[in-house]
Amino acid sequence: MHPAPVRLVHWWNVTAISFLVLSGFYIHDPLFWEGWFAGMDRARLVHLVAGWLLVAATFYRWGFALVTGEWRQVVFRWQDMKDLRQLLKYYLFLTSSYPQKGKYNPGQKLAYTLLPFLIIGQLVTGVILLKPALAPVAFALGDLARLRLIHYLLTWVMLVFVLGHLYLVLQSGWQNIKTIIRG
Repeated sequence: MHPAPVRLVHWWNVTAISFLVLSGFYIHDPLFWEGWFAGMDRARLVHLVAGWLLVAATFYRWGFALVTGEWRQVVFRWQDMKDLRQLLKYYLFLTSSYPQKGKYNPGQKLAYTLLPFLIIGQLVTGVILLKPALAPVAFALGDLARLRLIHYLLTWVMLVFVLGHLYLVLQSGWQNIKTIIRG
């Protein structure tokens, strides 16, 4: 069961990430994605707005978790490591024992703990790419070309997470899917 604020931010994230990926692929290769946006300026604006919406959603979600105390159920802890190994065995069909303890399994906890860092990485690299005057910061990471590559690779990490998330949610059945729609 997910409360309304969690469901709201989930669909907020779905929308922001969808627009980020579409506009980002267009920005990366406008000839391949020709026709998706009315030019580079529009794609960059969509990308910028969607990026800030994702950052806002991340702050909102973690703020909600901190205020309600839900962070205790969400944050991955070292004691979850044993159950994570068991979960991986379950997903690899090596055992039929599903290690669900509490609202979130250890894989969910690990993902929800690491996602804000992924988003911060996207934010930092994206802002530097948007404002090349910040290039001295970029040179700590290499150069602007390397920074662009890091930003692009982080996008693929996010896409792998999203695809894995979709697979696992669809595999878990309709009852689980209803909880993020209706609560």
